[in-house]
Formats: sequence, structure tokens, C-alpha cells
Amino acid sequence: MAYYQRVGNVPTKRHTHHIDESGHRYSEELMGQHGFSSNSSLLYHRHSPSALTAIEAIEVDPGLGEGPGTPDHPVTPRHIRTRMIPSSGDAVTGRCPVLINDDVEVSWVEAERDSDLYRNAIGDELAYVQAGSGRLDSVFGHLDVRAGDYVVVPASTTHRWAVTSGPLQLLVISSRGHVAPPRHHLSHNGQFLEHAPYCERDLRGPHGLIDETGNNVPVLVRSRGGWSRHVHRDHPFDVVRGLQGKSTTGNPLVAQPNQLRDCLVRRGSGIRPNGVDQTTAELLGNQHGRKTLRNNLFTSLSRITQSPQNRSADTTPVEHLGIGLTRQTFVTGI
Repeated sequence: MAYYQRVGNVPTKRHTHHIDESGHRYSEELMGQHGFSSNSSLLYHRHSPSALTAIEAIEVDPGLGEGPGTPDHPVTPRHIRTRMIPSSGDAVTGRCPVLINDDVEVSWVEAERDSDLYRNAIGDELAYVQAGSGRLDSVFGHLDVRAGDYVVVPASTTHRWAVTSGPLQLLVISSRGHVAPPRHHLSHNGQFLEHAPYCERDLRGPHGLIDETGNNVPVLVRSRGGWSRHVHRDHPFDVVRGLQGKSTTGNPLVAQPNQLRDCLVRRGSGIRPNGVDQTTAELLGNQHGRKTLRNNLFTSLSRITQSPQNRSADTTPVEHLGIGLTRQTFVTGI
């Protein structure tokens, strides 16, 4: 089920001239998954979003996940203490990858300042806010985030992270595809089922439109070939006329599933409150409990499509991607 959103003034019909009172024609931009064959959003810019004045390849810090990583051979159980990773810069260039494979990259960052404009052209990003608060500014508007939020940033969305109360601690999962709810939690029309650990009322999207001006605005772009810097003739945040779209694709989303705080243990096909016979603290106190929490958390909140080279018709849960998060590696901020 796609949730339609409309902000500002949009034309009656799609793909038609959209002209203001002075006769200026706005530029229509379509952002969609899998080209034109899936859900999409339409944005109306004052200037062309594809007008570039310069493009250059840039060298990045080796810590930004460039390269295949180091094979874990022989396979070794590890406890990654993220709190021991020092804070470094902003929420984009300050990331420290801790796990990586062909499908996902898991990074930790403790941001102390706002990031520059950035977009990931490879796939969606899922960021868990461990501590602090901030704001995700994008072509879709403002999105306030706080501790406990899961933030989904769609692929190729130009955005920046702003720190409002810091440092802003993020666990970022960068995929090579798209992030979506698990199919077994959805009806055939896409509505969350009653047994799902979170539902539509736990989701919120951006609000308002951002109108910024400027010329020769740099945007950091990550692609499969490496890192580039695109210099836009006009500021990308000029969607002042309006936008329309489906919140399941183009728009960034925040989920703070309050039910997960009380319902993290499964019994059969249902979910029971921890307070019935096991508290969260008791579960964290033993190895089996921690594994149960991790499995349920990643199963419930993340489904990531495999890379195009080996993508199947279905999506693949994070714990089956071979990164060892649920079975051999415990990533924690404790």
C-alpha cells in the first residue's frame, strides 16, 4: 500500500507544463524505484535539478567503506564496542564501517557537526539513532529525528544531516538495494497486518518544503564506482511549488515502533509483552536473550534487496545476508 502525499501546488495532470504567474515553467523531477516500473514521487523545482557546472572524482578516507573490506577468515566471533569508536566529523564523512559485504555496509558515526549535501546513488540507507537529536533536510522537506528512531533515506535523495542536540550517534546500514518492510508483515495490498511489531501510526514523513538559494552548490555523491562531487548550478533545495508522491518510495521516513520497547520476544507466531515473564533487562543479561532481541529487531525492521547481480524476486532479511550480525557479531553501544 502506497501512502499518497501532496504538498504545495501541483498541476492537475502529471507530466504537463507547470507555469507560475510570471510565465516561468517549473522543472518536473521523477524519483522512483526501479525506473518507471515501481512507486515514484514527482517534485517540481524552480530550476533544473540536472543542471551541473562541474563534476569531479574525489579521494575519500579509507574509513568511508571504499573497497571490499577484510575477509573474516577464519570466521571469528566478535564483540564490536561502538562506544569505543571516537567521534569524528559529520554524519556522512565521519562514518566508521564495522561490517561490510556485497549487499550491505554497517557503519557507526558520532556526529558533532552538520554534514554537507550528500546522496547515495547505490541504494537506500537505514539509520538508527542511538543518542542525540537532529534533522534530516532533503528535497522532500524537514524530518526531525531523535533517539530511538529508524530513519530510511531512499537512494539518490539529496540530503544533509543537521545536529540539533549532540553528539548525534547513528548506526547506519547502507544497502545495495531498497529497504522495505518484510512481506510476511503485510497484506497483499501492502497494509501492515495485526501481528506486525509496528504499523502505519508509527511512521512519520517530512514536513514543509525547503527553499534555499545559491549557485555552484557542491553535492557529495557515492556510486558503485567510487565518490564524486557534483556542482549544481542552482541549489537542489528549490522544490517550492509542490511535490506529490508515495511515502513508501521517494520520501524519507522515520519509524519509532513503540511496541518494540514492550514486545520484543516472540512465542510461536505471536508476540507477548516482556513483562509477562521476561523483562528486557533480563533478556540482555543472558546470551540467548540478547540473540533473541537482535534476531527480532533485525527481522522486524529491515528487509534489504540483494544487489542487481544476484537479486531475486523476493527481498532478503538482514540476518541472512552473511554479515554475521545475529549469529556471530554483537554490535552494541553498551
